[in-house]
Amino acid sequence: MRKKQQDSPLSLLFKDNVIAKDLINHVLNLPEVIKAEDLLEGDTRETGKYRGKQKSFFRTRYRDVMKQIRNERRILIVGVENQQRCDPIMPLRVVEGELLDYTRQYAEIRLQHRREWKDENGNKKIPDDVDFDEYKAGFLWTDRLIPVTTIVVYWGRDPWRGPKHFRGLLKNGEDVKTIESEMVVLDVCRMSDEEIMTWDMDFRTVFWITKYAEDEDKLFAYMKENSAYVENVPELIYDAIESTTGSTALKLLRSRMKTEEGEMKMKSGFDKWGDKRERNGRKEGREEQAKSMVLAMAKDNMDISQIARYAKRKVSTIRRWIEEEQIQVK
Repeated sequence: MRKKQQDSPLSLLFKDNVIAKDLINHVLNLPEVIKAEDLLEGDTRETGKYRGKQKSFFRTRYRDVMKQIRNERRILIVGVENQQRCDPIMPLRVVEGELLDYTRQYAEIRLQHRREWKDENGNKKIPDDVDFDEYKAGFLWTDRLIPVTTIVVYWGRDPWRGPKHFRGLLKNGEDVKTIESEMVVLDVCRMSDEEIMTWDMDFRTVFWITKYAEDEDKLFAYMKENSAYVENVPELIYDAIESTTGSTALKLLRSRMKTEEGEMKMKSGFDKWGDKRERNGRKEGREEQAKSMVLAMAKDNMDISQIARYAKRKVSTIRRWIEEEQIQVK
């Protein structure tokens, strides 16, 4: 039997009900506001039984996160799928996951009715108000399945290239009536700065750093403007950022940032990184000045050994700079 998959940092992020309810409220735009206490943990292992001509078979698929919303107004199952790269068949994966959940729900309803439709001795007993078709299906005309929807959170730096609608996978899909399923995609790196700032601080920080992972000026500006929050970031958030950015620097800075309480002093760590970056920048500036001086002397046809003494650089370094500029010297 296949072992349960280990949760990734992003799966753990969305399993937190406080974080999950913010995602659901922002993305699904339900008429009512969902609270953290409305969410129940769902089974990420979806298994459906299919009946063939000869025998039945089972299909199992693992989802990243499953949440069930239960309050006085709504019952809804929400799946979350994290994507670092574009998946050409993502609409099919979403449809398959949702159909497996509906198949599971039907199996549970059918099993419950089969138990109810027996007497105390285990013999079949069909209630008077249940007709033959209902009994055969194990499903009443009034039974209903719980709606299932899926949010795809896309963290990739390249724009999403594949279809977002199931019809987009079909030849002449617009001309036929078939499964109506359009993916709900949250494309993090294509969100505007204004949109990111409408989210709460946890999401805002993850989204901003993911989007601007290669823009140090934007990162340091964000740290400065939100210093109170980023001074003590939950490790759950830090792990998610490390996962979405694949940043070597964040891995190296982890030991410097972590406190005894398990929080991450992200701003302090980035300040140290910034100090190092500034020192490296000054060093690079001095090196550029030395290189400019060396090249000027080389153009005046000065001897390389003499240039090396004036510039206080190795002869090999002088030769490399001169060769890069293709300058002819003695």
